[in-house]
Amino acid sequence: MKKWQGSGLLANIIVAGMLTSLMAVSAMKVHSSSFNVMLSSKRTVQAKQYALSKINLLKVKGYSSLESQGKTQIGTTSFYDQVILGDETNYSSTIKQRAVTVNVYNGDETIPRSSLNTVMYSAAASATGGCQVATGTDSVSVTANGAYKSITVIMGSKFTPADGTWTGSATCTAYVDGSSIGSVTTSTKTSKGGSKGHYWGTTEAVTNMKTFNKSVVSGNTIKASVTSSSRHSGTTLTIILGS
Repeated sequence: MKKWQGSGLLANIIVAGMLTSLMAVSAMKVHSSSFNVMLSSKRTVQAKQYALSKINLLKVKGYSSLESQGKTQIGTTSFYDQVILGDETNYSSTIKQRAVTVNVYNGDETIPRSSLNTVMYSAAASATGGCQVATGTDSVSVTANGAYKSITVIMGSKFTPADGTWTGSATCTAYVDGSSIGSVTTSTKTSKGGSKGHYWGTTEAVTNMKTFNKSVVSGNTIKASVTSSSRHSGTTLTIILGS
């Protein structure tokens, strides 16, 4: 009888150990799945921001500047954008139109994380009167080749994560001939969740843009540069001078 009781106790211990192991494995799978879903969601939102930023850039540059673009890395980020143009058709007897699709991919993905469509009209190019564009990393400057009525600054910033809740930011200041005309800021925040020190921080890429109603003339030097930052690893800057 004592021998039977000892064997039963051993069997209970083994079963309990197996159940504990199964529960631990299940918990790890749930945690991993939740983390992957959250990370995928963040990347999708960022891809949409990049696609919208590209659409805005194409509109500012105008109809006459439209051209197809293969997958091209966006600054120093892990994202790539692509521009696909439809056939040119007649909107009216004097206005042409083309469908434009902007796709944004993350890494080596073959299916776009985000895809935005718009229609561009040739009248828009006539209305804007052209533009001048310059791009750089962390700092960019351009000498105006004519008279313009606005300055648009586009930021695409990448941040370095930390263990736990963290924030990152970057401020870019715009100048005309050395005098500040304002600033643009990108920022991000990630909160730590879970228990036992689980790491939820992810590298964030954020975009933002601002248009300054500032007239410039030929020969003016327009500059944009990152003047302050936190957990910042790099910003792609674009200056657009518009009429």
